[in-house]
Amino acid sequence: MENFSLLKRTQARDTFVPFLITANAANTQEKESARRVLGQGAFDLISLPPEFEQTVSTILLALWQSRFMTLILCKERAVEKYREHMAAYPSGNQMDATFKQTLSAIQASILSYQQTVLRVEGFADLAAKVETQTRKRALERLYGLRP
Repeated sequence: MENFSLLKRTQARDTFVPFLITANAANTQEKESARRVLGQGAFDLISLPPEFEQTVSTILLALWQSRFMTLILCKERAVEKYREHMAAYPSGNQMDATFKQTLSAIQASILSYQQTVLRVEGFADLAAKVETQTRKRALERLYGLRP
């Protein structure tokens, strides 16, 4: 299946699956296909022939980004459920405490995963910046540009 079609099918099923592509920079057709797929949301590029260190670091970064985005989604869902609960039931009951504990656990997971102390509201922005910079580097590698 062509990369673009596979990307669209993958994104339709799960938006947090990082889509990695391969391309040989010497092949113009592959290079243009890779540029198009990166522009449509592929996470990163593994250049052919693959270099072991680059391939491993690309896969690890993609897994980190996927886990990070999943944690952010969990936090957003917990906050949404908490707000729904608080609108339906006044504070002071046992569910209120449970939601607060759940939200605290998710925030602690995000902080420990991030391994830095950042404001939680900025995590989605950080994840978007990581993704944007990764695509930019992939295009630079594809076209032989040096940052």
